[in-house]
Amino acid sequence: MKNKGSRFNQFNEININLLLAMVVLLCMLLWVFIHFPSLGYYWNWDDLHLVRRFSSAEITKVFFSTWDVDNVETPGFRPFTVLFNHFRFILIGESTAGHRLFLVALMTFLLWQIGWIFSKFGVRRIIIVFALVILSTSKTLTGDIVWIADGIHIFQNILIASCLMFIILSIDRNKRYFLFLSLFFACISLLTREDSLVLLLFVPLFVALYINKSDYKFDLTHYLISFRTFLYYFLALYAAGIIIFIWRSQVAPGSPSVLSVPGLVWHIRNGLWIVGSFLAKTTPGKELLANPGWAIQDGGYLFE
Repeated sequence: MKNKGSRFNQFNEININLLLAMVVLLCMLLWVFIHFPSLGYYWNWDDLHLVRRFSSAEITKVFFSTWDVDNVETPGFRPFTVLFNHFRFILIGESTAGHRLFLVALMTFLLWQIGWIFSKFGVRRIIIVFALVILSTSKTLTGDIVWIADGIHIFQNILIASCLMFIILSIDRNKRYFLFLSLFFACISLLTREDSLVLLLFVPLFVALYINKSDYKFDLTHYLISFRTFLYYFLALYAAGIIIFIWRSQVAPGSPSVLSVPGLVWHIRNGLWIVGSFLAKTTPGKELLANPGWAIQDGGYLFE
């Protein structure tokens, strides 16, 4: 029993950042070992026209029109999706294995961010480790890596996690400039995918929970005092969101609305990716299912 207690104490004494780095690195190395054959899978469906080198005119255009210059995808305003796809193609080229290993590196960092955020809430280390192991073996994580175009979800979530991390740093260190960095990452995430609007609903709750994390009891007076500190931040966040989506409605007509309940549900549903994508009228049609040879060649059965 003494030895077990000693090992447990050593586990708790490890620097949390180092511990998280070791855990997520081991998890993703294991992912690569298990999924090694998938690294060389061919480009799949919209990979073929989304992840490529864009011209200067096309990059400029996506800030004033729908994000897909080929007019194939659902209309929307996602200029930083195009920038992310453009720069990773310039960096990696046409190597599918290279792109997937790049996404593995991004996912490793995202898992570290998630672990760090939970550690700041005082969640027990062993629980965080188990949670990260579970996340690293999930179908959604695998899909976001193997389906190269959908690696945009990893980039988007890194932006959202960065937004939350700088809020925590602002509270812990009482430094207002961290809020400017948080707002910056929030805006970039909104310009990457519309379902990042969940930040507008989640951030006030996140702030309330973190301010009251010491005893997990909601103290209204304490929150209202702290809320005044964040008032300008909240106003700036909502103003940025409103401006972005008003601009979106002007330059990308036909985009699913976010100003109605059905529109909000549509975006939140799509934010679930694996489940949302099939609920959002993207289920393969009868023609595709009747032609499995073409689907297999194209990669349609990538995860089956």
